[in-house]
Amino acid sequence: MQKLILLSLERAPALDVLSRGTLPAWVEAITEGRVFDEQRDSPRFKAAFRTLQGRCRNWPSPRDLLDAMPPLPGEPRHRRLTSDESRACGMRAIAEINAMLGLDRDDDEQDHDAAP
Repeated sequence: MQKLILLSLERAPALDVLSRGTLPAWVEAITEGRVFDEQRDSPRFKAAFRTLQGRCRNWPSPRDLLDAMPPLPGEPRHRRLTSDESRACGMRAIAEINAMLGLDRDDDEQDHDAAP
């Protein structure tokens, strides 16, 4: 984060606010609901900060840092679903929601088909 500060990015927090507010807020935002291992994740954090240093014109958010982190070793980036896979996944999700709401999907299709 020190190098981001040195870049004097637009919308950067004031130096006196960094240690009292910004850094604790970032730590909370980044670690909430996540588990990091210092040995495994330290290179990932460094790579993410290097990415931000080269990409950002404005002060980044914690989400920007998390998005810039490389995947865990051996973990592929999210694979893109094909159209058929995407449609099937969406249809399953709709069916689950309909089941939770007690709606019968066949009735909905009949109503939709009968509409002018």
